[in-house]
Amino acid sequence: MLRAPEVFTLGLASDSAHASKADIAETLKGIDESLELHTIYDGLGGSAKAARPFSLVALTAFYEQHYVCFCRTGDQWILFDDDARRFVGRAFGDVKEKCVAGKLHPMLLFFEATPLAK
Repeated sequence: MLRAPEVFTLGLASDSAHASKADIAETLKGIDESLELHTIYDGLGGSAKAARPFSLVALTAFYEQHYVCFCRTGDQWILFDDDARRFVGRAFGDVKEKCVAGKLHPMLLFFEATPLAK
C-alpha cells in the first residue's frame, strides 16, 4: 500500500457460526474504535496523511445466517436489522455488549479516515 485510503475495511473470519458469548467477547477485545494504518503497512511511512487515525464507523455482524449492521451516526450507534432501526448507545462499548448478548459475530469493520486539519 503506497498511500492511505479514505476508507479501510477489515474482514474477520470465524471458524464457527455458533461461537459462545465468551468467544465473541474475546474477539471484541481486539477491536478498537481507532486504527492507524501506518502502524500496519510499512509502505505508508510517517507522513501526516498516513499517520492520521481511522475511526470505526460501521460493523456488520451475523448470527447463524442472519446479518445486522451497527452504524455510527454522529455521536450514537444505531443497529440496522432488516427493516428495524434501534438506538444502541453512544459508546462503542454498547455495541460490544449488544454483540455478546445477541451472540453476534463481528464480521466486517469499516473505518473512515479522519479529516486532515486545514
